[in-house]
Amino acid sequence: MPYYSSRYVLPLIWLIIILLLFYFNGEGISGFFSVKVTPGHSFWDVFKHKIPSLGFMAIATVISVMAVIKRLSLIPVLGLLTNLYLISELGITNWMRFLIWLVIGLILYFSYGNKHSKLIQNHSSGVSEF
Repeated sequence: MPYYSSRYVLPLIWLIIILLLFYFNGEGISGFFSVKVTPGHSFWDVFKHKIPSLGFMAIATVISVMAVIKRLSLIPVLGLLTNLYLISELGITNWMRFLIWLVIGLILYFSYGNKHSKLIQNHSSGVSEF
């Protein structure tokens, strides 16, 4: 894979993206950062749907800064940012389902691993590997 330094190109890409967003969807951008609570809805009902996008903005900022500081290759960084953007556009319901299944999977994984671990079996039987 060719190496293109993200130090100079990534900030330019972000600048172009931000300018295009404000040019073509300025009202949408200002509407995203303002929380308008309608009758029958609470602040949380409105805000919870913005959490994945806000998380993407925070993570993308950190990744972009690290890519510029450490001079990471542009192509993998753009791939990572693109995929993060795609999953940030999933709804909050999908994220809640994902987190629930993740917790169930981790519980099953670690409980099975502890029960069937050869290290625990060797330690409990008093057998030393050294």
